[in-house]
Amino acid sequence: MISEKRQLSEATFVLGVEAAIEAARASGFFASIRFTVLADLMQIQCLQSNDTALLRFTLPQGIKDIVDDISKSNGAKLTLIRQSKKEHLVIEFLSEDEQDKFIKMFENMSFQGKRAYPPPDIYLGTPNPDFEFCSELLNFLNRLTVDDFGRRSSSHDKQKDVTITNVQCGAIFYHAKIDEFSSAPEFKELKQPTRCYLVEYSNEFSKFFWSKPNQYGKDANFISKAMVENQPGHAVRYFNDAYTDQYVYTVTLTLTDQILFDGRAFMYKQEFSDWIGAFMGNVNPIDMKNIDQLVPAEWLQIFIENSPQE
Repeated sequence: MISEKRQLSEATFVLGVEAAIEAARASGFFASIRFTVLADLMQIQCLQSNDTALLRFTLPQGIKDIVDDISKSNGAKLTLIRQSKKEHLVIEFLSEDEQDKFIKMFENMSFQGKRAYPPPDIYLGTPNPDFEFCSELLNFLNRLTVDDFGRRSSSHDKQKDVTITNVQCGAIFYHAKIDEFSSAPEFKELKQPTRCYLVEYSNEFSKFFWSKPNQYGKDANFISKAMVENQPGHAVRYFNDAYTDQYVYTVTLTLTDQILFDGRAFMYKQEFSDWIGAFMGNVNPIDMKNIDQLVPAEWLQIFIENSPQE
């Protein structure tokens, strides 16, 4: 017989998840809930197996984008398997240290208030986890992500009309090659500054666009992955394509409150196929009422064609 305490804990958890899904549908921003689901799936599997050093995790395809980021960032082995007529992902870490980085990252989510919904009470007032409850929660999260969650997120993204809400225009003046995102760049001045734009969209994503000097056409344009802003409303603005931690960064942009050549200074970092680049320049906001006159038509078309739908 299921205890009243467990029934209440399960009901509270399910309601919290459902509320987070509705909030994601309203905003069009599903990254936070995807990452929180991943955190719970991995941590509950550790508890269920009674092995905090667990290296092999089975995960649903509904969060494949995040699992891909993790595997690429540390070389973890990623395999697609078929179980009970459904396909799942299996991620296997190379060492306990690599696994520990992500488990600690998930634990920090709670301390920093970055979870999309409250964590489940797996212990139910006892020093040991309820293993049957762990199994139920894993089944619930897998069903949610494979079926309902995946359907809700994809259908919402297709229906949502994404528009441009803000554009800042400027130029890149300095560049450097760095070993990793935390490295301090040794900037060198570009022979010629290059045009750039920071574009914000109605679904709370942003993208950074820039071009090669004296080159034209689509091949000359660089377009970042969709970025989210960390802690909006601050004087210094931080954008990145990670969910909660720099381990999965491939693009970051810091818009400072300092002035560089009559514009607001920024530092942009991007991971390319075989190197990481750091760039420094400036931007100024464009009057959106006159955007057609202030931004060339070909650039506006690029912004629209590359609107982030994720």
